[in-house]
Amino acid sequence: MQSAHAPARQGTCVVSFDVAGSLQSFRSKGLQVPGRDDLIFVRLHQSLLERVVKAFPGITVVPIDKDELRAEIWHQVNDRIVRDSKRAVLVTCSEMAALNHQDEGLNLSINRLFDRDGKMLGYGPRPGFDYLDKQFDELLRKVASRHVILAKEGAFRGDTCRFILRELEKRGVSVVSTIIGFADTGSKASIEQEFKGELAVIHLYDHLVEWIADRDLIPFMPGCGRVVGERSTHSFMPVRTADGFSCAYPYVAPFGLTEKWMSLSESGARELSRFFLDFSIELFSRIGPETTAGELLGDNPRVSMPVIVTNHSQIPAKEAKIVEFLQQVRKTLAD
Repeated sequence: MQSAHAPARQGTCVVSFDVAGSLQSFRSKGLQVPGRDDLIFVRLHQSLLERVVKAFPGITVVPIDKDELRAEIWHQVNDRIVRDSKRAVLVTCSEMAALNHQDEGLNLSINRLFDRDGKMLGYGPRPGFDYLDKQFDELLRKVASRHVILAKEGAFRGDTCRFILRELEKRGVSVVSTIIGFADTGSKASIEQEFKGELAVIHLYDHLVEWIADRDLIPFMPGCGRVVGERSTHSFMPVRTADGFSCAYPYVAPFGLTEKWMSLSESGARELSRFFLDFSIELFSRIGPETTAGELLGDNPRVSMPVIVTNHSQIPAKEAKIVEFLQQVRKTLAD
């Protein structure tokens, strides 16, 4: 989830749905995860859309199912592979990589990392992956002399896409096509200023004022929130607890700066936070009410410990039961 500060009176807000699919990774731990078509997710989508429409009067709200979006992107990619089967395909998330028909499955696990105040530090790896220079160098080795198709789900302002293209260009990697699921005319133009290859955007909007991802609103969700980082020998890396877990700021209060990050009113941010904490409690009660944070995070690097901006002293212990922890957090947001 990203924000363009204050909402405009006209424009588009994209609301992307990814929770139902992301949760399925918990099945490998023997947890009873609701299926993708479970009514709990239907209710989640309806409630989130209703709140977003209310929060952004005059804005066009566009729901995007991430599974459908990824299928659309791969349709575009496959059209180009048919014309030149020697092209390598590089994606920027594990869900996209799982759809790659090429055996090598080139994936750059890149993430924006944030400091203790919730401000962006720079780019680093997603939790559980090697530092970016090593990833880029490994991609260079695997790509060899082939031309590359870069596939990315979305470009809010285009900064991450431009960063990736610059790093690949520095290493002599030739990107001939970039396929983006959705963007607006401004981010497309900013990318075109630096990238002279083919740039295809499947869903192009005039003015994208907000991108809200449902998984950013649910603590203990894979890929939730803003990952906490720190400077290291290799630029920036995710912060790790003594137990080796990464930390992140979910976008809901009291963890994240909901009002600021989502361009919401104070009352709107508080109401949204209460709803998603209630939903999180219901969801994890179904998945496993006795499940501890350590059990869930173990061997699942995409899940981070939820922490509060500017105050990391309340990080949950690995022995803490997730449902009980969320219930205690919910009490801090009285109705």
